[in-house]
Amino acid sequence: SDGTPWVGTNGGLSTFDSEEWTAYTAANGLPHDWVTSLAIDGGGTVWVATRGGLGRLDSGGWTTYTTADGLLNDWVNAVAVGGDGTVWAGTSGGLAHLDDGTWTAYTAVDGLPHDRVTAVAVAEDGVVWVGTKGGLGRLDGNEWTTYMAVSTEP
Repeated sequence: SDGTPWVGTNGGLSTFDSEEWTAYTAANGLPHDWVTSLAIDGGGTVWVATRGGLGRLDSGGWTTYTTADGLLNDWVNAVAVGGDGTVWAGTSGGLAHLDDGTWTAYTAVDGLPHDRVTAVAVAEDGVVWVGTKGGLGRLDGNEWTTYMAVSTEP
């Protein structure tokens, strides 16, 4: 958000402030050392998807969200922040949306193409695009649309 680089790896999270690197690992608050995705919201809060939950780093330190808080699986593959400041976490068990402290879960039963979510993006118009093992999902308000690959073989 302010031009500071953040790097997530399978060994933790690092940031560079133009003079030195700062590293975060499970030993100092990161939910898990394997980072799969990260996003920064408008207030500078860093959201980190890991194999052990979703981490939030702000001026107060680390907060970890897991299945006990509303995630569908602790293996979080993707995270995105919408223009409205809400957070979307794609897990190996479905999609979770954090809005004003409340989690809402979406699975294949709700219209998600597949429960294994691999990518999440929020468009400027608020439409949520979700990459899954079973196709691309588009959530517009409460309506799901699924896009699947078309076979070109005879």
